[in-house]
Amino acid sequence: MKTTNLPVLFLFALLTAQANADAAETPYFQGKTIILQVGAPAGGRQDRIARTLTKYLAKYTPGNPTFLIQNKTGGQGIPAMLALSKGPTDGSFMSMVISSYLEAPYFGAPGATYDPRTFVYVGAPSTGKQRNVLLMHRRAGIKTVDE
Repeated sequence: MKTTNLPVLFLFALLTAQANADAAETPYFQGKTIILQVGAPAGGRQDRIARTLTKYLAKYTPGNPTFLIQNKTGGQGIPAMLALSKGPTDGSFMSMVISSYLEAPYFGAPGATYDPRTFVYVGAPSTGKQRNVLLMHRRAGIKTVDE
């Protein structure tokens, strides 16, 4: 190798190191979209709570991702729970459901083939009347709202 190429190589190594350092500082969810599935129809109480919640989640989640609401209705919440159990594992899919949806497999509800023990409870908006819970699948590796 010629000695005249050493400064070029050094500059390339320096720029590559800086690019890697910048990439390491970029929040994971920056530029990403997170789907918040709601196990209730659009326009209802649970939907309104979720839409209010996403304003704050978008603001305080590192990287300020876009949140989209996806309403999954019917079947006493079983379709929503099944979608969560088969959803993406990168943290881009979460679900807000009524806590009783978690009980369906234990009472033999038809179609409730999901295992509630595989979900991670990350929080619940306190609404007084109903107990809504925010869940992610354990495969996502997220255990708290802070994460």
